[in-house]
Amino acid sequence: MAKCYGIGVGPGDPELLTLKALKLLRVCPVVAAPDNATAFEIARGVYEDIESKEYMPLKLVMTKDVEKREKAYRQAVKEIENKLDEGKDVACLTLGDVSVYSTFMYMYKLLTEDGYEAEIVPGITSFCASAARMGISLGEREESIHIIASSYDLEKELDYSGTKIYMKAGKQISKLRELLQKKDKKAYAISKCGMPGEKVYESLDELGDDASYYSLIIVKD
Repeated sequence: MAKCYGIGVGPGDPELLTLKALKLLRVCPVVAAPDNATAFEIARGVYEDIESKEYMPLKLVMTKDVEKREKAYRQAVKEIENKLDEGKDVACLTLGDVSVYSTFMYMYKLLTEDGYEAEIVPGITSFCASAARMGISLGEREESIHIIASSYDLEKELDYSGTKIYMKAGKQISKLRELLQKKDKKAYAISKCGMPGEKVYESLDELGDDASYYSLIIVKD
């Protein structure tokens, strides 16, 4: 039976693609990815022959509307299942790691519920790559690490002990800056880690309110 592989391609630097991910890209005849093509471009940076594959752009949506999201996931899954029915393995690419705020996890559930084989292939997370780029530790000794979706409530998490990681924080920079100043917290910031146009900031004051969607904030106690 053909299988769908959900493959994390890392945050942006093609050299952070894992050996397992590269191996699967070489053997899978079909490559699927969200139609913004970012994950596909990352993979192409280390595997030029990806152009010879059958490419399937998935029309996924970024919205809090559950009905619209589910409709898009089901359509994408149907397209993948059609290829699996043809006996073709599918490599489905996603940014970062598949298990961290990834659209593939929703599709994984639908695929397996429909009786198809699917496998999760982990990738380097954006926050691990960002911490390495900035030369800081995310957790030492008894420190806790909190991963926070920036599109929701921000304030209560700032009172958690340890390290706070705000993912995809571009639209919330102004609010985060205000909260951090009020609570006197130290923050590290990076936008487009590993991608063209990457920038590292020593404080949020340097990061404009029009920051990239791919902005990540790390707050240390």
